[in-house]
Amino acid sequence: LFHSLEGEKIYFKALRIEDVQEIHHYASDQEVSRFIGWNLMSTLEETRQFIEIMLKRESAGTHLYSSIVEKLTQAIIGTAIIFNFDQEANQAEIGYVLHK
Repeated sequence: LFHSLEGEKIYFKALRIEDVQEIHHYASDQEVSRFIGWNLMSTLEETRQFIEIMLKRESAGTHLYSSIVEKLTQAIIGTAIIFNFDQEANQAEIGYVLHK
């Protein structure tokens, strides 16, 4: 369900290795990275490896990730995250990173 959320101007889609170039645009931006919990990505290979880590976390059930896509351009403009699941309190944290 998280991977298929849709709004008027954006929608979510499952995170994919094939989108590494678009994700690298904001993951390698120093202004964007200073506010998020991951390191600045300097190469496409670093970004690809980090996407693999995110996908492993999702497979393990500890995180959910979605690419945020602008409907008008079909460009990936960010990543949305749900993490720190607390089953007893029935809550989790959300996060996001957006291309500037």
